[in-house]
Amino acid sequence: MWGPHVRNLLDKLNIGGSNPKVTVDGLISKIKERPNGPELVCFFIMIVVNKLLMATTSFYIIGMNEYIASDLGQISKVYWSRMVFDSLRNKICAWHETAKDRNESLRCSL
Repeated sequence: MWGPHVRNLLDKLNIGGSNPKVTVDGLISKIKERPNGPELVCFFIMIVVNKLLMATTSFYIIGMNEYIASDLGQISKVYWSRMVFDSLRNKICAWHETAKDRNESLRCSL
């Protein structure tokens, strides 16, 4: 299910099973346990992406955010502004569809 980079990251967090779940609180506690280490950057990036750049209502880090942070050599190739814009656009479109289905009036402009 998970690629080798993400699986390696989950192994560092001691998270296993068929459906591993990573929480922000879990990452923060790992950062506090290991004040030095190369994986701290990965943990920090996962928190920032999940809670700031592409915020979700989930308590868990989503797979895409784990994947983005799993390979620091590739992170500079991410087109961040496009990724954030696409995520925001998709969420607004989904909200718009649900509001339209409920016959709510929409007063939103971008």
